[in-house]
Amino acid sequence: MLVHKFIRRKFFTMGAWMCCALAPLSAGNNGGYFSIGFQYSNMGAGGSANSVFSSKGLDSATTDATSGNLFGGDVQLGYKQFFGKKKRFGMRYYAMFSAQGGAYSYPQDYNVTLNSDGSVNTISYTLTNGALTNLFYGAGWDVLIDFFQSDTRSFGIFGGIMLGGTSWFLGEGNNSCATVNYNVSADKNGVACTSTKTSYEQRAKKLGKQASYSPNYVQFAFNFGVRGNISKHNGFEIGVRAPVITTPYFVDKSQSIGSLEFRRLIVFFANYVVNF
Repeated sequence: MLVHKFIRRKFFTMGAWMCCALAPLSAGNNGGYFSIGFQYSNMGAGGSANSVFSSKGLDSATTDATSGNLFGGDVQLGYKQFFGKKKRFGMRYYAMFSAQGGAYSYPQDYNVTLNSDGSVNTISYTLTNGALTNLFYGAGWDVLIDFFQSDTRSFGIFGGIMLGGTSWFLGEGNNSCATVNYNVSADKNGVACTSTKTSYEQRAKKLGKQASYSPNYVQFAFNFGVRGNISKHNGFEIGVRAPVITTPYFVDKSQSIGSLEFRRLIVFFANYVVNF
């Protein structure tokens, strides 16, 4: 009888320990996680107009920026671990992917009027809107700090960096012949309505080594915000990301005013987090 009680006690103790070991991640414990959510950003562009006006020694172009609002989502899959007796300080490592789409606004069809002495009187242009998509993919590392912890809940902040690649896709404009008017081949120049992406690609092909077309580029971003777990399985994050590298979408090396650059300025996001 005593042997049976001893065996039952041992099995109960081992079962309780295994349940605790296999239980879902609680606040401050190590484990994997998955997050998915919404994000918004504003896109800005630098460089100068693709059109150059030369008359009586005049060589000028507008520097009005391309801009647009982008909406989309992001996903992360990674692992987080905490340190110390209270486990209020931790780190996480993850792979990430985000996609955003929206509209861009682009000045085009420039017209310059000159004064009698050859100086510029007015510069006018048509504002074109078109479709725009941005992708960001790579890996990240964040520092985690919890201010509040319980068995199932926690609240704190995070901050870190992301490193990866970014891709820009520009579609057709919404006017008749609203994109850059380049349609070239090895032996012929032409004018046609096409997507902005295609026209810049063709222009770079025509110019050869004098130009570069880079819709895909490296990207580095800072990432920070607030985070919390509302149960053992479920959590949330709200924060901002700040990309710092500008993509040299098109660069004409033969002239200083023939470039176009893109960068998301500030990214706001809200994610739902599943803890494993």
